[in-house]
Amino acid sequence: MTPGKVLYLYCPFTHPPKYKYIILAHVGSETICFVINSEINKFTRNRPWLLHGQVELVKTPTDYQFLEHDSYASCDRARNDFSFDDIFNQIDQDMSLIKGELTQATIKEIIENVKQSTTISQSHRELIISSLSKAII
Repeated sequence: MTPGKVLYLYCPFTHPPKYKYIILAHVGSETICFVINSEINKFTRNRPWLLHGQVELVKTPTDYQFLEHDSYASCDRARNDFSFDDIFNQIDQDMSLIKGELTQATIKEIIENVKQSTTISQSHRELIISSLSKAII
């Protein structure tokens, strides 16, 4: 499991709990993820500092075929709800939960977004930027 991977995991932190697409942003002593949503909710749309944190994932014939439609990586909130073991256990039971990888362009956009974030802690920003930077060829 490396930064930039997209997984489809059961998320007990959503209401109601359900499977969601997740981007691995950092894997280490702490695992940091971003959630992918099918749309930007009204609360986020009405707050520029949160709206800035949405990175569009456009489904094309070559990119993001696992998505049902264009979606948004919610990069305004770094989630650390999963341990590496939590992720590994879900994947170990069903390898099809590994859906793909972010494109290089999307990784760069997320990095730039995280650099400017006012909603992610400095320590998480540093971990995410360092980890995702290694995924750029």
